[in-house]
Amino acid sequence: MPLCLGALSLWLPWVAHPAAALVLTGLDMPEFVRFMGSAGAPLVTPCRIAFAGPLVSAALVASLAVGPSDRSLWFRGLVLAGSIWLVSVAFSPLERRTEFLVGSLVVASIWAGAMLARPGPRLVEVVALAAGAAAPGLAVIQFLRTAPALGALYGRAITWGVGSYLAAATSLVAAVWLGVTLVKRPAAAARQRM
Repeated sequence: MPLCLGALSLWLPWVAHPAAALVLTGLDMPEFVRFMGSAGAPLVTPCRIAFAGPLVSAALVASLAVGPSDRSLWFRGLVLAGSIWLVSVAFSPLERRTEFLVGSLVVASIWAGAMLARPGPRLVEVVALAAGAAAPGLAVIQFLRTAPALGALYGRAITWGVGSYLAAATSLVAAVWLGVTLVKRPAAAARQRM
């Protein structure tokens, strides 16, 4: 669930502005920073990677979770196709073919590996929560790094949009949820041994 919200946050505004042309979604952010000139030059690569993180993480975890399930092969194939679509949104196949191909191969490999290894639900839960905390969190950190340059370009301090708030809240909730999950399970196992 946190990964779905983290991925959803990229389609929402991260920079709110009265002029619609100056509203930036999370998906627009790396391209906008890329064309900011010298102010955005040192931020281009980290921005692109950070804002691709929630989509790629959602694709990888979906492949890991559905690969070993008892669902039909058609359903698992549909999830694999959806995961590859998420990678294509994160890395445009027209501009960055290498990242798109590598991401698609990684998603397909994890899906196939999960079908063979059949990871347990606990592992999938921990991986999903860790990715749900880290991926949107890195995007928010990168947004904070780009905010001063965006403010200078806009001529005033930028207004955070709902997407940035959703990503920050998702990262925080997933981190707390992961902590509770990791602490609760060993304590329950110790009680069972007694």
